Amino acid sequence: MQLEGGLPAIGWRFILYCCAAGVAQIIATVLLLTLFGKRNFAVSTVLAKTEGVQIALLGVFVFAEPPSFTGLLGIIVGAAGVLLLFPWKRQNVSRHSVLYGLAAGFFFALTAWFIRSSYGAVEAGTLAGVILTLSAMISIQALLLLLYLCRRRADVAAVWRAVWRVRKRAASVGMLSLIGSFCWFWAFALTNPAYVKTLAQIELPLAFLLGRAVFAEKPTSLEIAGMTVAGCGSVIVALA
Repeated sequence: MQLEGGLPAIGWRFILYCCAAGVAQIIATVLLLTLFGKRNFAVSTVLAKTEGVQIALLGVFVFAEPPSFTGLLGIIVGAAGVLLLFPWKRQNVSRHSVLYGLAAGFFFALTAWFIRSSYGAVEAGTLAGVILTLSAMISIQALLLLLYLCRRRADVAAVWRAVWRVRKRAASVGMLSLIGSFCWFWAFALTNPAYVKTLAQIELPLAFLLGRAVFAEKPTSLEIAGMTVAGCGSVIVALA
């Protein structure tokens, strides 16, 4: 039901989905940062990219929104390209790192589906609905993290002072993150999240081109193959 003025009406199902999405995203981010702390950047990044396949599986078995045959083909091709980027020859890739990476991908996949489900709870395929969902989820996350800080740290004011000292850098990062989040949320409102995440893998070949142009990086032949295959998966999903 829509309120006068075009704003979606808020019900308990909407709040529940926003809370679930916020918690799932926090868990996924913590898992990812844990892997970064273990200096497994490549492992964590690659395994977190399996969220496209995990989103598709959740859509089939849980959320009753399976992809089309062409879309599924693109998702599988994209996942194959991502797996080609996995550092298989590294000896320090532990089982825990693999499990953490896959778990991060799983919770990111849950986040995407909870966000899409929240739109159904308010019939919000409009710009106002996307903004409302994004605002609600960010507010819930901010409240949860504030409660966590108050419980785990005695001097919360010191945390805020530390944040304030880097406010200019944080503001630019936060604004870019907000714009990116808005684009993700709007895309989830328009189509199956599995398509969105697989199409987003086009960032892999773009990152290769940027790394080569700006940082003079030279990827291996296997990395080039992986990024090419992932890009092909994105193209197939776009056609779907």
